[in-house]
Amino acid sequence: MPQITIGPSYFAKERNDYAEWQWAYVREAAQNGIDARGSSELRFTIDLHDGNTRVVFENNGKPMDRDIIVNKLLALGESGKNFEDGSIGGFGKAKILLYMMNKSYVIRSGTCEVRGEGGSYDLSDDLPYYHGTRSEVIIAGDEVDEFVDAVSKFASYAQWSGDLYLNGDSLNCSLHKGSARRDLGFGKVYTNRQCENRMVIRIGGIPMFTTSCLVNRCVVVELTGDSKAVLTANRDGLRYPYSS
Repeated sequence: MPQITIGPSYFAKERNDYAEWQWAYVREAAQNGIDARGSSELRFTIDLHDGNTRVVFENNGKPMDRDIIVNKLLALGESGKNFEDGSIGGFGKAKILLYMMNKSYVIRSGTCEVRGEGGSYDLSDDLPYYHGTRSEVIIAGDEVDEFVDAVSKFASYAQWSGDLYLNGDSLNCSLHKGSARRDLGFGKVYTNRQCENRMVIRIGGIPMFTTSCLVNRCVVVELTGDSKAVLTANRDGLRYPYSS
Protein backbone atom coordinates (compact mmCIF):
# COMPACT_ATOMS: atom_id res chain seq x y z
CA MET A 1 0.00 0.00 0.00
CA PRO A 2 1.16 3.60 -0.57
CA GLN A 3 2.53 5.37 2.49
CA ILE A 4 2.03 8.93 3.68
CA THR A 5 4.84 11.23 2.55
CA ILE A 6 6.38 13.53 5.14
CA GLY A 7 7.96 16.63 3.62
CA PRO A 8 10.82 18.76 5.00
CA SER A 9 8.43 21.55 6.09
CA TYR A 10 6.81 19.13 8.56
CA PHE A 11 10.10 18.60 10.37
CA ALA A 12 11.08 22.28 10.17
CA LYS A 13 8.05 23.26 12.27
CA GLU A 14 9.02 20.97 15.15
CA ARG A 15 10.81 23.68 17.11
CA ASN A 16 7.50 25.54 17.42
CA ASP A 17 6.30 22.79 19.77
CA TYR A 18 8.84 23.82 22.42
CA ALA A 19 8.94 26.86 24.69
CA GLU A 20 12.74 26.98 24.35
CA TRP A 21 13.84 24.58 21.65
CA GLN A 22 17.60 24.93 22.20
CA TRP A 23 17.15 23.90 25.84
CA ALA A 24 14.92 21.00 24.79
CA TYR A 25 17.53 19.91 22.24
CA VAL A 26 20.32 19.77 24.83
CA ARG A 27 18.06 18.05 27.35
CA GLU A 28 17.11 15.31 24.88
CA ALA A 29 20.67 14.82 23.62
CA ALA A 30 22.07 14.63 27.16
CA GLN A 31 19.34 12.35 28.44
CA ASN A 32 19.77 9.94 25.52
CA GLY A 33 23.49 9.80 26.24
CA ILE A 34 22.93 9.21 29.95
CA ASP A 35 20.40 6.46 29.21
CA ALA A 36 22.86 4.58 26.98
CA ARG A 37 23.85 1.50 28.98
CA GLY A 38 27.24 1.91 30.63
CA SER A 39 27.54 5.59 29.72
CA SER A 40 29.76 7.61 32.06
CA GLU A 41 30.78 10.49 29.82
CA LEU A 42 28.95 13.06 27.69
CA ARG A 43 30.68 15.52 25.39
CA PHE A 44 29.16 18.52 23.62
CA THR A 45 31.13 20.43 20.99
CA ILE A 46 29.36 23.51 19.64
CA ASP A 47 30.75 25.88 17.01
CA LEU A 48 29.94 27.93 13.93
CA HIS A 49 30.38 26.12 10.60
CA ASP A 50 29.86 28.02 7.32
CA GLY A 51 27.34 30.33 8.98
CA ASN A 52 25.41 27.49 10.60
CA THR A 53 25.62 25.88 14.01
CA ARG A 54 27.41 22.56 14.36
CA VAL A 55 26.43 20.54 17.43
CA VAL A 56 28.36 17.34 18.20
CA PHE A 57 27.20 15.21 21.12
CA GLU A 58 28.87 11.97 22.16
CA ASN A 59 28.52 9.29 24.81
CA ASN A 60 30.62 6.25 25.68
CA GLY A 61 27.71 3.89 26.39
CA LYS A 62 26.64 0.74 24.56
CA PRO A 63 26.45 1.41 20.79
CA MET A 64 23.31 0.97 18.71
CA ASP A 65 23.02 -1.76 16.10
CA ARG A 66 21.27 -1.54 12.73
CA ASP A 67 17.93 -2.76 14.08
CA ILE A 68 17.82 -0.12 16.84
CA ILE A 69 18.83 2.64 14.43
CA VAL A 70 16.33 1.76 11.70
CA ASN A 71 13.35 0.54 13.72
CA LYS A 72 13.65 2.70 16.83
CA LEU A 73 15.85 5.78 16.45
CA LEU A 74 14.76 6.72 12.93
CA ALA A 75 11.16 5.47 13.15
CA LEU A 76 8.63 8.17 14.10
CA GLY A 77 6.72 7.37 17.28
CA GLU A 78 8.98 4.46 18.21
CA SER A 79 11.39 4.37 21.14
CA GLY A 80 14.33 2.15 21.97
CA LYS A 81 14.07 2.88 25.69
CA ASN A 82 13.90 0.02 28.16
CA PHE A 83 12.00 1.48 31.10
CA GLU A 84 12.88 -1.42 33.39
CA ASP A 85 16.48 -0.15 33.52
CA GLY A 86 15.39 3.34 34.59
CA SER A 87 15.68 5.15 31.25
CA ILE A 88 13.52 8.21 30.68
CA GLY A 89 11.30 9.33 27.83
CA GLY A 90 9.57 6.99 25.41
CA PHE A 91 7.41 9.38 23.37
CA GLY A 92 9.43 8.77 20.20
CA LYS A 93 9.33 12.51 19.44
CA ALA A 94 12.79 13.84 20.29
CA LYS A 95 14.41 12.33 17.17
CA ILE A 96 12.68 14.99 15.05
CA LEU A 97 14.16 17.74 17.19
CA LEU A 98 17.62 16.17 17.40
CA TYR A 99 18.01 15.14 13.76
CA MET A 100 15.22 15.45 11.22
CA MET A 101 14.32 19.13 11.54
CA ASN A 102 17.91 20.22 10.86
CA LYS A 103 20.00 20.74 7.72
CA SER A 104 21.94 17.47 8.03
CA TYR A 105 23.10 14.85 10.51
CA VAL A 106 25.70 12.12 10.85
CA ILE A 107 25.32 9.39 13.49
CA ARG A 108 28.19 7.00 14.21
CA SER A 109 27.58 4.06 16.56
CA GLY A 110 29.10 0.59 16.72
CA THR A 111 29.68 -0.55 13.14
CA CYS A 112 27.00 1.78 11.74
CA GLU A 113 26.95 5.27 10.28
CA VAL A 114 23.90 7.27 9.22
CA ARG A 115 24.06 10.34 6.96
CA GLY A 116 20.75 12.10 6.58
CA GLU A 117 18.72 15.17 5.74
CA GLY A 118 15.17 15.41 7.06
CA GLY A 119 13.47 12.02 6.69
CA SER A 120 15.94 10.70 4.09
CA TYR A 121 19.16 8.95 5.05
CA ASP A 122 21.86 6.50 3.94
CA LEU A 123 23.04 3.78 6.33
CA SER A 124 26.35 1.89 6.33
CA ASP A 125 26.65 -1.00 8.76
CA ASP A 126 30.03 -2.59 8.02
CA LEU A 127 32.44 0.04 9.37
CA PRO A 128 35.20 -0.47 11.96
CA TYR A 129 33.75 -0.75 15.47
CA TYR A 130 33.19 2.55 17.32
CA HIS A 131 32.40 2.28 21.02
CA GLY A 132 29.63 4.69 21.96
CA THR A 133 27.54 7.04 19.83
CA ARG A 134 28.59 10.27 18.16
CA SER A 135 26.10 12.61 16.49
CA GLU A 136 27.11 15.61 14.38
CA VAL A 137 24.22 17.88 13.43
CA ILE A 138 24.19 21.05 11.31
CA ILE A 139 21.51 23.49 12.45
CA ALA A 140 20.51 26.48 10.31
CA GLY A 141 21.82 29.88 11.43
CA ASP A 142 23.98 31.04 14.31
CA GLU A 143 22.60 29.48 17.50
CA VAL A 144 25.98 28.88 19.14
CA ASP A 145 25.49 31.13 22.18
CA GLU A 146 22.02 29.75 22.83
CA PHE A 147 23.29 26.17 22.73
CA VAL A 148 26.27 26.90 24.96
CA ASP A 149 23.94 28.53 27.49
CA ALA A 150 21.58 25.56 27.30
CA VAL A 151 24.35 23.04 28.07
CA SER A 152 25.50 25.16 31.02
CA LYS A 153 21.92 25.39 32.26
CA PHE A 154 21.50 21.63 32.00
CA ALA A 155 24.63 21.06 34.07
CA SER A 156 23.55 23.55 36.74
CA TYR A 157 20.18 21.83 37.28
CA ALA A 158 21.18 18.16 36.87
CA GLN A 159 22.46 15.61 39.34
CA TRP A 160 24.55 13.00 37.55
CA SER A 161 27.67 11.14 38.63
CA GLY A 162 29.19 10.98 35.14
CA ASP A 163 31.44 13.46 33.36
CA LEU A 164 29.96 16.23 31.20
CA TYR A 165 32.16 18.31 28.88
CA LEU A 166 31.37 21.41 26.85
CA ASN A 167 33.94 22.34 24.21
CA GLY A 168 36.55 20.44 26.21
CA ASP A 169 35.75 22.03 29.58
CA SER A 170 34.35 19.91 32.42
CA LEU A 171 30.99 20.94 33.89
CA ASN A 172 29.70 19.89 37.30
CA CYS A 173 26.25 18.24 37.46
CA SER A 174 25.58 18.39 41.19
CA LEU A 175 22.31 20.15 42.03
CA HIS A 176 21.42 18.00 45.05
CA LYS A 177 17.80 17.51 46.02
CA GLY A 178 18.18 18.95 49.51
CA SER A 179 15.62 18.61 52.30
CA ALA A 180 12.51 16.49 51.73
CA ARG A 181 9.31 18.56 52.01
CA ARG A 182 6.33 16.70 50.56
CA ASP A 183 5.30 13.56 48.70
CA LEU A 184 2.86 14.36 45.89
CA GLY A 185 2.33 10.73 44.91
CA PHE A 186 3.64 11.29 41.36
CA GLY A 187 6.75 13.04 42.66
CA LYS A 188 8.60 14.22 45.74
CA VAL A 189 9.36 17.84 46.63
CA TYR A 190 12.71 18.99 48.04
CA THR A 191 14.32 22.37 48.71
CA ASN A 192 17.93 23.52 48.83
CA ARG A 193 19.90 26.78 48.91
CA GLN A 194 21.90 26.33 45.71
CA CYS A 195 19.77 29.00 44.02
CA GLU A 196 16.64 31.05 44.79
CA ASN A 197 13.17 31.47 43.28
CA ARG A 198 13.60 28.55 40.92
CA MET A 199 11.63 25.31 40.59
CA VAL A 200 13.31 22.42 38.76
CA ILE A 201 11.24 19.44 37.60
CA ARG A 202 13.44 16.37 37.14
CA ILE A 203 13.33 12.62 36.67
CA GLY A 204 16.20 10.62 38.11
CA GLY A 205 18.24 13.79 38.49
CA ILE A 206 17.71 14.84 34.84
CA PRO A 207 16.01 18.26 34.50
CA MET A 208 12.97 18.32 32.24
CA PHE A 209 12.05 21.99 32.63
CA THR A 210 12.36 24.86 35.10
CA THR A 211 10.13 27.73 36.15
CA SER A 212 10.29 30.67 38.53
CA CYS A 213 8.65 30.47 41.96
CA LEU A 214 8.17 32.76 44.98
CA VAL A 215 10.13 30.58 47.41
CA ASN A 216 13.57 31.92 48.32
CA ARG A 217 15.00 28.45 47.75
CA CYS A 218 15.57 26.11 44.88
CA VAL A 219 12.55 23.79 44.77
CA VAL A 220 13.31 20.40 43.22
CA VAL A 221 10.43 18.14 42.17
CA GLU A 222 11.66 14.62 41.43
CA LEU A 223 8.99 12.84 39.39
CA THR A 224 8.45 9.13 39.92
CA GLY A 225 6.80 6.40 37.87
CA ASP A 226 6.11 6.48 34.12
CA SER A 227 7.22 9.79 32.59
CA LYS A 228 4.74 9.36 29.70
CA ALA A 229 1.84 9.46 32.17
CA VAL A 230 2.99 12.67 33.87
CA LEU A 231 4.76 14.81 31.26
CA THR A 232 3.46 16.40 28.07
CA ALA A 233 4.92 14.89 24.88
CA ASN A 234 7.39 17.77 24.47
CA ARG A 235 8.35 17.39 28.18
CA ASP A 236 8.05 21.14 28.71
CA GLY A 237 5.26 20.71 31.24
CA LEU A 238 3.06 18.39 33.28
CA ARG A 239 -0.22 16.90 32.11
CA TYR A 240 -3.47 17.56 33.94
CA PRO A 241 -4.15 16.89 36.83
CA TYR A 242 -0.47 16.84 37.81
CA SER A 243 0.06 20.39 36.56
CA SER A 244 -2.51 21.73 39.03
